[in-house]
Amino acid sequence: MTLAVFYKLLAIIVVVGLGWVAGRQRWLARPGDADPARVLGNVAFYIFVPALLFRTMARLDLANMPWRSIAAFFVPVVAVALLGYASQRRAMARHGPAAPAVRAIAAVFGNSVQVGIPFVAAILGEAGLAVLLPLISLHALILLSLLTVLVELDLARAHAL
Repeated sequence: MTLAVFYKLLAIIVVVGLGWVAGRQRWLARPGDADPARVLGNVAFYIFVPALLFRTMARLDLANMPWRSIAAFFVPVVAVALLGYASQRRAMARHGPAAPAVRAIAAVFGNSVQVGIPFVAAILGEAGLAVLLPLISLHALILLSLLTVLVELDLARAHAL
């Protein structure tokens, strides 16, 4: 790890630590608020992350999308999700028909927004975000769609029995 990468990673850790301290010390709490950390979460999820996604997606050239990188990511992820689903089908009788798909998505669904965006932006800059943000935008669409279909099929099979 180079010193530049270490400093950028350290900056991310410090920012996360500051957010944790602000939440624990209730610096952002209004009188009567039960959860001051919700303010930090709302700002991040409703303002900063969408703004970053919109800005970067607006700058993307769809003709020059990193399709090979997207395929290199999603082919193994979908394969692992399907293998995880298949291996968990045995647990369906004990844990209910949705268990295999829920466990499969838990195994493959990444934390590419909260950890991935700051890390890639700090280390690789705009070029890295040009690869990561299409992955993020397709991540939930592909995985949630696939696993929702599998859950619905399992539920239909369970109700047919």
